Amino acid sequence: MPAAILARFVLLEARRGGLPWLAVASIAVALALAAFLSQVAVTGSLALQASIVAALLRACAVFLIAAHVASSTLRELNDKELERMLSLPLSRSTQYLGRLAGFALCGIALAVACAAPLLLWASAGTVALWALSLACETALVAAAALFFSMTLAQLVPAIAATAGLYVLARSMAAIQSIASGLTLLNLSSSLRFMITGVSQASRAPLSSRRSSSGS
Repeated sequence: MPAAILARFVLLEARRGGLPWLAVASIAVALALAAFLSQVAVTGSLALQASIVAALLRACAVFLIAAHVASSTLRELNDKELERMLSLPLSRSTQYLGRLAGFALCGIALAVACAAPLLLWASAGTVALWALSLACETALVAAAALFFSMTLAQLVPAIAATAGLYVLARSMAAIQSIASGLTLLNLSSSLRFMITGVSQASRAPLSSRRSSSGS
Protein backbone atom coordinates (compact mmCIF):
# COMPACT_ATOMS: atom_id res chain seq x y z
CA MET A 1 0.00 0.00 0.00
CA PRO A 2 1.35 3.49 -0.79
CA ALA A 3 0.42 4.84 2.64
CA ALA A 4 2.28 1.99 4.35
CA ILE A 5 5.35 2.65 2.21
CA LEU A 6 5.29 6.34 3.11
CA ALA A 7 4.92 5.45 6.79
CA ARG A 8 7.94 3.15 6.49
CA PHE A 9 9.97 5.98 4.92
CA VAL A 10 9.01 8.25 7.82
CA LEU A 11 10.18 5.64 10.33
CA LEU A 12 13.48 5.23 8.49
CA GLU A 13 13.97 8.98 8.46
CA ALA A 14 13.30 9.14 12.20
CA ARG A 15 15.81 6.36 12.89
CA ARG A 16 18.50 7.95 10.74
CA GLY A 17 17.75 11.45 12.00
CA GLY A 18 18.76 10.73 15.59
CA LEU A 19 15.34 10.57 17.22
CA PRO A 20 16.13 7.32 19.13
CA TRP A 21 19.30 8.85 20.55
CA LEU A 22 17.39 11.89 21.73
CA ALA A 23 14.88 9.60 23.42
CA VAL A 24 17.71 7.70 25.13
CA ALA A 25 19.23 10.99 26.30
CA SER A 26 15.89 12.11 27.74
CA ILE A 27 15.50 8.82 29.60
CA ALA A 28 19.03 9.12 30.95
CA VAL A 29 18.34 12.64 32.23
CA ALA A 30 15.11 11.44 33.87
CA LEU A 31 16.89 8.56 35.60
CA ALA A 32 19.64 10.90 36.80
CA LEU A 33 16.99 13.23 38.22
CA ALA A 34 15.34 10.26 39.96
CA ALA A 35 18.65 9.28 41.52
CA PHE A 36 19.13 12.85 42.74
CA LEU A 37 15.63 12.96 44.23
CA SER A 38 16.19 9.69 46.03
CA GLN A 39 19.05 11.35 47.93
CA VAL A 40 17.17 14.58 48.64
CA ALA A 41 13.66 13.43 49.56
CA VAL A 42 13.14 12.50 53.20
CA THR A 43 9.73 10.76 53.01
CA GLY A 44 7.76 9.45 50.06
CA SER A 45 10.79 9.29 47.81
CA LEU A 46 9.38 6.55 45.55
CA ALA A 47 6.14 8.43 44.84
CA LEU A 48 8.06 11.65 44.27
CA GLN A 49 10.47 9.97 41.88
CA ALA A 50 7.67 8.32 39.91
CA SER A 51 5.66 11.54 39.54
CA ILE A 52 8.63 13.73 38.59
CA VAL A 53 10.08 11.20 36.14
CA ALA A 54 6.67 10.59 34.52
CA ALA A 55 6.04 14.31 34.06
CA LEU A 56 9.53 14.90 32.64
CA LEU A 57 9.34 11.98 30.22
CA ARG A 58 5.88 13.05 29.04
CA ALA A 59 7.09 16.58 28.32
CA CYS A 60 10.21 15.26 26.55
CA ALA A 61 8.20 12.85 24.38
CA VAL A 62 5.74 15.55 23.34
CA PHE A 63 8.50 18.04 22.53
CA LEU A 64 10.56 15.50 20.61
CA ILE A 65 7.69 14.35 18.41
CA ALA A 66 6.60 17.95 17.73
CA ALA A 67 10.13 19.04 16.82
CA HIS A 68 10.72 15.97 14.67
CA VAL A 69 7.48 16.35 12.71
CA ALA A 70 8.01 20.06 12.15
CA SER A 71 11.65 19.72 11.10
CA SER A 72 10.99 16.76 8.81
CA THR A 73 8.04 18.41 7.08
CA LEU A 74 9.79 21.73 6.61
CA ARG A 75 12.92 20.04 5.32
CA GLU A 76 10.84 18.38 2.62
CA LEU A 77 9.21 21.70 1.80
CA ASN A 78 12.55 23.48 1.51
CA ASP A 79 14.17 20.68 -0.52
CA LYS A 80 11.19 20.56 -2.93
CA GLU A 81 10.55 16.96 -2.00
CA LEU A 82 6.86 17.63 -1.50
CA GLU A 83 6.46 18.81 -5.10
CA ARG A 84 8.22 15.66 -6.25
CA MET A 85 5.86 13.53 -4.17
CA LEU A 86 2.86 15.37 -5.57
CA SER A 87 4.04 14.56 -9.09
CA LEU A 88 3.68 10.86 -8.37
CA PRO A 89 0.38 9.07 -9.15
CA LEU A 90 -0.76 9.31 -5.53
CA SER A 91 -3.57 11.32 -4.04
CA ARG A 92 -2.85 14.00 -1.49
CA SER A 93 -4.94 12.22 1.11
CA THR A 94 -2.83 9.07 0.70
CA GLN A 95 0.39 11.03 1.10
CA TYR A 96 -0.91 12.90 4.12
CA LEU A 97 -2.29 9.79 5.82
CA GLY A 98 0.91 7.87 5.13
CA ARG A 99 3.08 10.55 6.70
CA LEU A 100 0.68 10.95 9.60
CA ALA A 101 0.71 7.19 10.23
CA GLY A 102 4.51 7.19 10.25
CA PHE A 103 4.68 10.09 12.69
CA ALA A 104 2.03 8.47 14.90
CA LEU A 105 4.09 5.27 14.99
CA CYS A 106 7.12 7.34 16.01
CA GLY A 107 5.06 8.80 18.84
CA ILE A 108 3.93 5.34 19.94
CA ALA A 109 7.54 4.12 19.94
CA LEU A 110 8.53 7.13 22.05
CA ALA A 111 5.69 6.41 24.48
CA VAL A 112 6.78 2.79 24.90
CA ALA A 113 10.43 3.80 25.39
CA CYS A 114 9.52 6.45 27.95
CA ALA A 115 7.21 4.08 29.83
CA ALA A 116 9.87 1.39 30.27
CA PRO A 117 11.82 3.18 33.07
CA LEU A 118 8.61 3.69 35.08
CA LEU A 119 8.48 -0.05 35.75
CA LEU A 120 11.04 0.62 38.48
CA TRP A 121 8.45 2.49 40.55
CA ALA A 122 4.97 1.33 39.41
CA SER A 123 3.16 -1.84 38.43
CA ALA A 124 2.90 -3.08 34.87
CA GLY A 125 -0.81 -2.29 34.56
CA THR A 126 -0.36 1.30 35.70
CA VAL A 127 2.58 1.80 33.38
CA ALA A 128 0.62 0.31 30.46
CA LEU A 129 -2.24 2.78 31.00
CA TRP A 130 0.23 5.65 31.26
CA ALA A 131 1.93 4.54 28.03
CA LEU A 132 -1.44 4.30 26.27
CA SER A 133 -2.38 7.85 27.28
CA LEU A 134 1.05 9.12 26.20
CA ALA A 135 0.76 7.32 22.85
CA CYS A 136 -2.59 9.03 22.21
CA GLU A 137 -1.11 12.40 23.16
CA THR A 138 1.92 11.99 20.89
CA ALA A 139 -0.30 10.93 17.99
CA LEU A 140 -2.47 14.04 18.44
CA VAL A 141 0.61 16.25 18.78
CA ALA A 142 2.06 14.72 15.61
CA ALA A 143 -1.15 15.53 13.72
CA ALA A 144 -1.16 19.10 15.04
CA ALA A 145 2.52 19.60 14.23
CA LEU A 146 2.03 18.27 10.70
CA PHE A 147 -0.90 20.64 10.17
CA PHE A 148 0.91 23.71 11.48
CA SER A 149 4.08 22.84 9.55
CA MET A 150 2.20 22.57 6.27
CA THR A 151 0.28 25.77 7.01
CA LEU A 152 2.89 28.11 8.53
CA ALA A 153 5.93 26.75 6.60
CA GLN A 154 8.35 27.91 9.34
CA LEU A 155 9.96 25.91 12.12
CA VAL A 156 9.63 28.14 15.18
CA PRO A 157 6.01 29.26 14.55
CA ALA A 158 4.98 25.66 13.86
CA ILE A 159 6.50 24.37 17.11
CA ALA A 160 5.14 27.33 19.06
CA ALA A 161 1.63 26.82 17.70
CA THR A 162 1.77 23.11 18.48
CA ALA A 163 3.02 23.78 22.01
CA GLY A 164 0.31 26.39 22.56
CA LEU A 165 -2.39 23.99 21.41
CA TYR A 166 -1.02 21.25 23.66
CA VAL A 167 -0.85 23.52 26.72
CA LEU A 168 -4.39 24.72 26.05
CA ALA A 169 -5.64 21.15 25.76
CA ARG A 170 -3.86 20.13 28.99
CA SER A 171 -5.29 23.10 30.90
CA MET A 172 -8.83 22.70 29.57
CA ALA A 173 -9.96 20.72 32.64
CA ALA A 174 -8.73 23.48 34.97
CA ILE A 175 -10.44 26.13 32.82
CA GLN A 176 -13.72 24.19 32.94
CA SER A 177 -13.49 23.76 36.71
CA ILE A 178 -12.83 27.48 37.17
CA ALA A 179 -15.76 28.31 34.88
CA SER A 180 -18.07 25.93 36.75
CA GLY A 181 -16.94 27.40 40.07
CA LEU A 182 -17.68 30.92 38.85
CA THR A 183 -21.07 29.77 37.58
CA LEU A 184 -21.93 28.24 40.95
CA LEU A 185 -20.75 31.39 42.70
CA ASN A 186 -22.93 33.59 40.48
CA LEU A 187 -25.87 31.24 40.98
CA SER A 188 -25.48 31.31 44.76
CA SER A 189 -25.20 35.11 44.68
CA SER A 190 -28.37 35.43 42.59
CA LEU A 191 -30.23 33.01 44.87
CA ARG A 192 -29.09 34.95 47.93
CA PHE A 193 -30.27 38.18 46.31
CA MET A 194 -33.65 36.64 45.47
CA ILE A 195 -34.10 35.29 49.00
CA THR A 196 -33.18 38.67 50.47
CA GLY A 197 -35.64 40.42 48.16
CA VAL A 198 -38.44 38.00 49.02
CA SER A 199 -37.82 38.37 52.75
CA GLN A 200 -37.83 42.15 52.47
CA ALA A 201 -41.02 42.05 50.42
CA SER A 202 -42.69 39.82 53.01
CA ARG A 203 -41.69 42.15 55.85
CA ALA A 204 -43.03 45.26 54.10
CA PRO A 205 -46.78 44.42 54.56
CA LEU A 206 -46.21 43.61 58.25
CA SER A 207 -44.60 46.96 58.86
CA SER A 208 -47.40 48.74 57.00
CA ARG A 209 -50.03 46.92 59.10
CA ARG A 210 -48.31 47.88 62.34
CA SER A 211 -48.14 51.49 61.29
CA SER A 212 -51.85 51.53 60.35
CA SER A 213 -52.89 49.81 63.61
CA GLY A 214 -50.86 52.29 65.65
CA SER A 215 -52.49 55.23 63.91
